[in-house]
Amino acid sequence: MKTLSITESEYLEYRNDNLGYCPKCGGINDSFHEPDAENYTCDECGSKSSHGIENCLIMGYVNIKG
Repeated sequence: MKTLSITESEYLEYRNDNLGYCPKCGGINDSFHEPDAENYTCDECGSKSSHGIENCLIMGYVNIKG
C-alpha cells in the first residue's frame, strides 16, 4: 500500500474538494468522495480501493508533513 505525504493546507484542500485517495495505486481521485468514503472505485486503477481523504488519514495512508 502506498502512503500520501501532504501538507496540512493540501489536506484541507483535498477534504474541501471531496477528493479521494487510492492506497493501492497512489492515485488522487477527482470523483466525489465524502471524507469518510470507503472502497470507492479508483479513477486511476479501477479497483475498489479508493477512500475519502479523512478516512485515509485515520487509516494511516496519509501523512501530514511539517
